[in-house]
Amino acid sequence: MNDRTTFPAWEYDKFLFSLGSDREIQQLLADRGFAPPPLKTIAGWRQRNSIPVRWLPLLIDEGLRRGVFLNSGVRGPTPGRRTTAPRPKIKPEWADL
Repeated sequence: MNDRTTFPAWEYDKFLFSLGSDREIQQLLADRGFAPPPLKTIAGWRQRNSIPVRWLPLLIDEGLRRGVFLNSGVRGPTPGRRTTAPRPKIKPEWADL
């Protein structure tokens, strides 16, 4: 990894807020027929701004049903820092042999 490496930052905290409180999210998962995670775990998702892959499809589906992505500030990845200068072309020492 170097200084040019960037990772997308999703706004999961805003997304979770649009779905309701931790208890409402827990109930939403239970209504879908799953054993929901503890409230402390859902609170951790908000704190870390991440949702485990196991729960993400269900929550995105609920967000789509509610129109969360159409009329709120929830967005996809934010672009990272971009450099305008071209990368230097470094030739290996053995290239001229």
